[in-house]
Amino acid sequence: MIVLLKLVLHLIRPVGIPLLLACVSGTLSAAELDLGLRGSLLAGYESNPLRVSENEQGGAFSELRLDAGLNLGFTSRSGIFVELGGLQRVYESENSDADYGVANVKTGLNLILSRRGGNDLAVSLGVRLGTGRSTFIDPRTGLAYEIPQGNSGNVADLADRFNVDSLGTFLDIQWSVNRRVKLFLDALLERNDFVEDYEFESEVNSLDNRRLVLRPGIRITPIRYFRITLSAARSEIDYDQWLARDQDGSEAPGAKTSYQYTSYRLELDLAPAANWDARLGIVDTDRQDQYRGYYDFAGVTTFAWLQHKIGPRTRWTLYSSLGKLDYRNATVTNDPASEIRSSDFFKARGLFERDVSDHLTLFFEAGTLSTDNTDSDYSYDRDWTLVGLKFRLSR
Repeated sequence: MIVLLKLVLHLIRPVGIPLLLACVSGTLSAAELDLGLRGSLLAGYESNPLRVSENEQGGAFSELRLDAGLNLGFTSRSGIFVELGGLQRVYESENSDADYGVANVKTGLNLILSRRGGNDLAVSLGVRLGTGRSTFIDPRTGLAYEIPQGNSGNVADLADRFNVDSLGTFLDIQWSVNRRVKLFLDALLERNDFVEDYEFESEVNSLDNRRLVLRPGIRITPIRYFRITLSAARSEIDYDQWLARDQDGSEAPGAKTSYQYTSYRLELDLAPAANWDARLGIVDTDRQDQYRGYYDFAGVTTFAWLQHKIGPRTRWTLYSSLGKLDYRNATVTNDPASEIRSSDFFKARGLFERDVSDHLTLFFEAGTLSTDNTDSDYSYDRDWTLVGLKFRLSR
């Protein structure tokens, strides 16, 4: 919990004073103020915390999740918002390398540019800051990666941390054409700074990068209990130092890695009966390596979500997904002459929730993930169970 609070405070510090002054000033004349806090505290057990191919011994963990939001409306058409979020997971001592934490701050303006009956045009824009702390290890051994040191025959351990800070700006637009059709466009420009990766190793490069994302979409509600959402996303990631690779996988001196991702998502939301909600969908993803295509891949994922409410305070949820990822040129580490890397995965989880009061919910979750790869170094299984308590406060 202390680590999570430090991460959030670290992010708030650069913008905290202006936001505080804005909030105090706005409160005096605000038409509306909404403040909410949500979080959960849980404990669980995971069979493969480091997600390594050898499926090493599992371990217990504890986790704290926090989300907070503030909306301050100056008029019926304008206001500011601040969103905070983060989590910190800690494993028992023998699996402490699997500990990780993330925190983020998102703040900006909400504007309604047009409001005519059911025809609304709304814009949200602002900045986003984030930080993440995670482990980077060799999936074969669960230890730090080793690389050769020139022609000496010696090896050196790479840094086993991937600690990243990010700063970005976003623009979200929603246009309600009528009560049945809504158009949206999400845009993000982000800088990712790996404050701890392997940039100081002579044989490898930093992963610092810039990312641009555009996601247009349409949401149609033909009848009350049925909704269709179709979206496309295009993103580009340009690395500062990471060298690109030729078609045969060799580094290309002077050429930096650049990826373009394209994905299409179709999602169906429906309520087939009273107290039942369901969601079905498919996502098609393609990545283009902008140099010679060594890391090109194509993948498809299907998913299903089902929730049933048992009375006003109890509900259960089931989720499953099935996916496949095929590289066009990247070869298998152990058999580079013949096999192209390909991966299949299956994920399923079940969740049971019981509201013990208006502010507290007890929940239990169990899940499994199986990843089968033509490269055995990237095949692993993972199972987990957890129990926890959710809390929520609002004003």
